Amino acid sequence: MPITDDKAPTQAAEPDVPKQEDVNDDHHESFSPEEESASTSSPRLKPPCASTDPESNSHKADANALFASAKYEVAIGKYDEAVAVCPNYLDYELAVLRSNIAACHLKLEEWKEAVSNATTALDGLDRLEQQEGEKAKAEAEQVKVEEDDDAEAEIISAGATKAGPAFSMSPEHDAIKAAFRKRQDDIARIRAKALMRRARARSELGGWSDLEGAIQDYKRLSGMANLTAADMKIVQAQLRALPPRAKAAQEKETAEMWAKLKDLGNGLLKPFGLSTDNFKMVKDEKTGGYSMNFEGGGGSKTQKRLREASRGPSSNVGPSAKTLDKPLIKQRGAMNSQNILGSQIAPLRRPDNTNHSRQNNYSTAGMDIDSPMGMAPMTGGTARTGATILCCNCGVPIDGTASAGALCYDCIKSTVDISQGIQREGVLHFCRDCDRWLMPPASWVTAAPESRELLSLCLKRLRNLGKVRIIDARFVWTEPHSRRIKVKITIQDAVADGVLLQQSFEVIYVVAHQQCKECAKSYTANVWRAAVQVRQKVTHKRTFLLLEQLILKHQAHKDTINIKEERDGIDFYFAQRNQAEAFIHFLKSVVPIHTKESRHLISADTHTGNKSYKFNYSAELVPVCRDDLVALPLKLAKALGNITPLLLCWRIGTSVNLLDPNTLQTAELSADAYWRAPFHPLAGATDMVEFVVMDIEPTGLRKGKWVLGEAIVARASDLGVNDNTYFARTHLGTLLRPGDSVMGYMLSGTNFNSDALDAIENSRAYGSTIPDVVLVKKHYPNRRKNKRRNWKLKRMAKDEGELLPKAADQARMEAEYELFLRDVEEDEELRAALALYKSAKKKKAPQDADAMSIAETEMTGVEEEEGPKISMDELLDDFEELEIQDGEQ
Repeated sequence: MPITDDKAPTQAAEPDVPKQEDVNDDHHESFSPEEESASTSSPRLKPPCASTDPESNSHKADANALFASAKYEVAIGKYDEAVAVCPNYLDYELAVLRSNIAACHLKLEEWKEAVSNATTALDGLDRLEQQEGEKAKAEAEQVKVEEDDDAEAEIISAGATKAGPAFSMSPEHDAIKAAFRKRQDDIARIRAKALMRRARARSELGGWSDLEGAIQDYKRLSGMANLTAADMKIVQAQLRALPPRAKAAQEKETAEMWAKLKDLGNGLLKPFGLSTDNFKMVKDEKTGGYSMNFEGGGGSKTQKRLREASRGPSSNVGPSAKTLDKPLIKQRGAMNSQNILGSQIAPLRRPDNTNHSRQNNYSTAGMDIDSPMGMAPMTGGTARTGATILCCNCGVPIDGTASAGALCYDCIKSTVDISQGIQREGVLHFCRDCDRWLMPPASWVTAAPESRELLSLCLKRLRNLGKVRIIDARFVWTEPHSRRIKVKITIQDAVADGVLLQQSFEVIYVVAHQQCKECAKSYTANVWRAAVQVRQKVTHKRTFLLLEQLILKHQAHKDTINIKEERDGIDFYFAQRNQAEAFIHFLKSVVPIHTKESRHLISADTHTGNKSYKFNYSAELVPVCRDDLVALPLKLAKALGNITPLLLCWRIGTSVNLLDPNTLQTAELSADAYWRAPFHPLAGATDMVEFVVMDIEPTGLRKGKWVLGEAIVARASDLGVNDNTYFARTHLGTLLRPGDSVMGYMLSGTNFNSDALDAIENSRAYGSTIPDVVLVKKHYPNRRKNKRRNWKLKRMAKDEGELLPKAADQARMEAEYELFLRDVEEDEELRAALALYKSAKKKKAPQDADAMSIAETEMTGVEEEEGPKISMDELLDDFEELEIQDGEQ
């Protein structure tokens, strides 16, 4: 439903909403009951929105009631709901709703929203008027064709036939024309309301374009015949009041635009000592064109410097002049070029006056302002017309046409300091833990000593440096322990008309140590935001030793703020949640794990809804380790390629790699497949028994590095006691020789508490395939314990907390670490995945000859078996242990 026109503003007498009863006048947006029944009876007329969409009409009635109660914001919401449910093809009803919304925005003084809704209403009315015109034309043509057919069928007489058929307008045709005129009147009425509301909103906005739009709207309203006398009076008053306002707004915006353009030009001309005031546009009265003339004279800043310089050194030499690097040298009568304190002055000369007029077109000599500039006056082939004057400070003869405030070049350099206001000292904050510099206000950046990044940081810390032009900046060497950084800066600025001054000075920065937030958290307890708890439910730490080396090689722990060793694993603490998630992704890429996530609420803001959590991630490793004997469930063994259920674990990677030593068949068990049907190993490395190879014969079956062999072995503890021997198939056909020692699992006569092994024994397919002995790896019994190796592995710095190992536990952990080192020596594939470093050589204490002979005597008769060794080509240099030592003569 449309809302009546609003009243005019106080200064323009524009229409307002004078009567609330007009808001509820349904005549504005729908037909009366009589008209509606008449329109619906005609097959060629569409019913209005009120009859076709009751829901939209209901929202519209509610909105009108809210408007009458001065609840304009709620009324806008109801009108929006009516617009949402009204069909898109009902342009008239939508235009009425948009016009009403514009009236509500006018009441709330929301001018831009009022303009937008009124414009939408007018656009819909334009489309509707065009559609209604085409429809009425088509209806009239159809009625005419029907009447032509009836007239031709009826012939009254021969005279009537000659005269032609006489047409009379039928009642149906008259009804169509009447309905069309009624529709056009409604459209014109709603258009007038929308134009009045948009014109008022535009006039309230006050911009040049808005005022011009308001004038155009009022001009359209002045040509409409359906306005009342009061509305026409308001339109005429606005057409008289708005043009002066529009002209004033145009002049204001034009002046602002020219001011911005002038500021841009002054910024471009400032390095040359010029401004836009030096260029004047002169109009030629004869031709009407414009010419640009250049007029001398510096800006206000230049004139101020020259006035201060003309007072002499006694009144201008202050602290800024005393900070120049070298003593000043003056030579009376000298007009040649001088270089004092690394400063150069380059005057921009005027060309000779050829037409002897006071206003001339000047051009500046082309030069590179970054290159050194001389101070000697320019000499040309023509004689100069200027007079020679004396410097007001030192009395040196100078050219009066090029002098800056009656001062010579030496006096300008000694009295003008363009670096005034730029600080000569600063403070840089450096975090010693992460080697980063503070970039105010709160960011930390990485910058190497004397790098471009550090130089940029130093320059950004200086105030007022942006007012001059930086020509050069470089570091000056200082002692590393002095905690000082020196930067020499060369700047350039205009000091007079056509005179540029270039000076150099040094800035000293004091390096202050300050911890960044991340490093401060690492030294404070209970400040972590996310924790990753890595666990493995086994009795040893062999898998954790491998995981530790992988973490060190890939630097996956660089973001941790603390690493704490627990009973069944290790806890990693992080300051950010995304760092913990990245660590979880790394663990999934190297070992088979199962993860869970939980969060703990720390605090919550009831006003903003912001909440702070601590996140915990649980990563449980598969409890199967390298060299373990596993008994798979029969169903899982069939899923893995119908492999024998009794297998050896020969490698732990992203999955569990299994091997059948009797057939050399392999299988990979992924972490997801394991956790769907979990199982525990049948026996571990601590359950292995030493055997002695009595005889072995390869069968010729090879798969990769393994060769299947048939061996006869005896338990090492049975030698000299009994003659029991065992037959075994093994994958170590190329490594074992008669007399070698080998580690394996003794299955004959051993009881295992395993349901999977019982199922295998009771199975018809696999019950007869269970061997008596399963050989695992070659053993070197005569290897010297704790022998000195030429290589080493790094360890992570962990916080043991309250779990300090006992003496027995410490011995067990050292034995496990020794077994891990032996595995590294024996397995080339394992060494390729780790980072091995060269071990530092320690000087042996000198021993006397007697002690050496005794040691050699004790070693005599003991044949040591060295075992596998690691070549020096596989080792990395440990730069953390490099030291500078004095050579001994």
